[in-house]
This record gives sequence, structure tokens and C-alpha cells, in this order.
Amino acid sequence: MTALLIDCDGTLCDTLSIWTHLAEDDLIARGLKPEASLKEDIAPFSMAQAADFICSRYGLGCGPEAVIAAWEDRLSHFYRAEAPAKAGARQFLERASQLGLPAYCVTLTPLSLVGPLLDRTDLAPLLAGIFSGHDLRLGKDSPALYSYAAKAAGQAPAQCLVIEDSLFALQVAMDAGFQGWAFIDDWHGPDQAEALKAQAQATLYRWPEAEALLTGLK
Repeated sequence: MTALLIDCDGTLCDTLSIWTHLAEDDLIARGLKPEASLKEDIAPFSMAQAADFICSRYGLGCGPEAVIAAWEDRLSHFYRAEAPAKAGARQFLERASQLGLPAYCVTLTPLSLVGPLLDRTDLAPLLAGIFSGHDLRLGKDSPALYSYAAKAAGQAPAQCLVIEDSLFALQVAMDAGFQGWAFIDDWHGPDQAEALKAQAQATLYRWPEAEALLTGLK
């Protein structure tokens, strides 16, 4: 194992509360009724992909850039001033650094949001890099984003450990040859938690318990 590729939202940082109804609330504000499957439909997408999908599916009279701007207005303060790091995340990254394992953040969130968040929570100095699917126009509906990150880090997929709270992202990464750990917390329903546990090589519920597993990789 030579590198860690770690998701941000719901994994390194506690941000899922703001995302839960973001797209639905925006459509309701536009006088439209979201489909029940909307959250599941857009879950693997970057913000740009999700905005493209919504503009097409709901026939919005604006471009995806306007949709993204509306979302970012709501997200900006939360990421810059409120969202916390997950308990123990900093200590986990410190331990990875001590072991000589570079850690990269691989996220769908725009760098303009996740950058200030990781700076404010003091996680950024412990990361070797940040890869934003939004900025790169790559989603997690395929292994493209994780493959890009591994190549940029000079690592082969088989030598990279992906840590994800998302089943679809973990599945596509592991299918592409990455190793994978699942991060599960109270945001996961029982069925989703069981599916993640079945997919992953190891399951984390809190960052402090991950340090022993990390030491075992070296």
C-alpha cells in the first residue's frame, strides 16, 4: 500500500446534512416537484453532472451554471464557517504521515468549497493533494476520478486504498482494481450499511479505530 485516496463529504468531514435536500429544495423554490428518485439519480454525479441532469430532466429555463450558482450560495457559508471535520480524522492523517503513506482527498465537491473547509479544519496540511471531480468534470459514476487521482499521484490502482462512505463510489473503484475501506455512520440506513460492509475489505465507524488498521498496512 503506497497511498490513501479519501472521500471528503461524510468521510473526512461532517457535511452530509447540507446535501440531503439541496437539489430538491432548489427545485421546489422554482415551483417544481422533485421526483422521489432524484437523490439516488444524482448521487454518483459531480455538481456539474447533476446540474446538467436536472436542467434536462426538469426542463429548466436556465443553464446548469445558474443551478450550480444557486446551490453554491447555500453551501458557501456552511463549508467556510460551520462544517466540522469528523472526530479523529486529523489524528488518522497524522498517523498516515508518520507511516509514510501520502493521503489525498478525492471529492465531488468544488475546490472553492472543500479547500476552505480543509484549511479551516487543519486537515489540508496533512494532505498530499486534493482532487475535485467538479473542477475536473469527473464523477464517481465510473472509476475515472479515482483513476485520475492515482495517476497524478504516480500510483497504480492496486497500491491505493480508497476510503469511501458511498456504496456506488466504492464499488466502481474496487472494480477498477483499487483496494477499499467503507466508512459508515448514522447517515447510512441498515441496508446501505450492510451493502457497504459486504463490498469493503474493512469497515470503519470512527476514525480513531482506523489507526490500528492503518498500522497493519505497513
